[in-house]
Amino acid sequence: MTGTRLRPLFGLVATFTLFGCGQAASQTPDIPDFSPELIEYVLTPESKIADVGAEAIWSWELLPTINQMTEQYEGQAPKSELDKQRVYLVSRLLNRHIESKLLYIDFLRSLPAGKEQEILEGITKQVEIEFHASHVPKLMEQMEVESLVDLDKKLRKYGSSIGSQMAQFREQAIAQTMVGKILKQKPLITH
Repeated sequence: MTGTRLRPLFGLVATFTLFGCGQAASQTPDIPDFSPELIEYVLTPESKIADVGAEAIWSWELLPTINQMTEQYEGQAPKSELDKQRVYLVSRLLNRHIESKLLYIDFLRSLPAGKEQEILEGITKQVEIEFHASHVPKLMEQMEVESLVDLDKKLRKYGSSIGSQMAQFREQAIAQTMVGKILKQKPLITH
């Protein structure tokens, strides 16, 4: 993963470091007073919130999860406070997403030259089968829907879709594979 350029925008990763780490689970973190411009930018799905090498991380990749997490509080708190919470949650999820993206980029670099497209197509087919066999049923249960059409409607309500969920699932599966390879190469040494 060396040599990958990482550029989070608006200091969101710094926000995670400052406000998310080192606090006991029972404590409620202090949410920074984000500027209205930052809030508007981060909560716009088309906004780029980080560059990881040649790959970008967009708000639309994180907002569906966050919108689902905060939906139960709508109407109970002022919109401005919920929006601050959403930006804070983006900053919390961004580091994990960056780590996954770094592993994905590392995987892409490990592919033999000239065979990248062929290998990615094969992986995509395998991942699509696994996605529909294991992940879709979990999503349907979580979203409390009975059909793929209803699942897609509900995902779109939160700013996602089955297609974008599958793309994220593929990146996460590849990232997990890369972690497995790294762990096999570096055996655990105990004393």
